[in-house]
Amino acid sequence: MARIREEATKLRAARRYNTKVQPQAFQLGDLVCQIRGEARKDPRAGKLGPNWEGPFKVTTSLDNKAYKLQELDAKQFQEHGAQPI
Repeated sequence: MARIREEATKLRAARRYNTKVQPQAFQLGDLVCQIRGEARKDPRAGKLGPNWEGPFKVTTSLDNKAYKLQELDAKQFQEHGAQPI
């Protein structure tokens, strides 16, 4: 019985979270910012350091809702954590 309650609680929490998520779709050529992960943050900047990098240009849209991004100076890489500017 406890296992059933646990699964029901998890499903309710997931449903509540997913109602707040708004999907983003980007077009080719859009300028976006990319979230900066903990590994790429400068430890000297402290907690007030920037959380975003960019802007980047969307060059390709992949099937798994990921995007290939290009820096404005033409260096290209692939990332999925892009946000609109």
